Amino acid sequence: MLIYHQLTQEFNQGQLRAILCSGQAVVMHRLAMASKDGDWIVREGESDLSHIRQTLEKYGASYRFGAPLDERWLAAGWSST
Repeated sequence: MLIYHQLTQEFNQGQLRAILCSGQAVVMHRLAMASKDGDWIVREGESDLSHIRQTLEKYGASYRFGAPLDERWLAAGWSST
């Protein structure tokens, strides 16, 4: 299983929080062979974002300078990196 599909399953453990989209979604539907990154549409609630951040931390992901995965940021219509 690709890491992006595994992450999506973990993001959604217990309830729907994220939907895989963009290039990886096209790969999942076998319309492309590869995509270099993962993109998700996520729920903006703080508990949902906290679960997603905790899941990412389990894989060693950490914040780097850029758009934060934060409820205030997403509510304003911005994307996160």
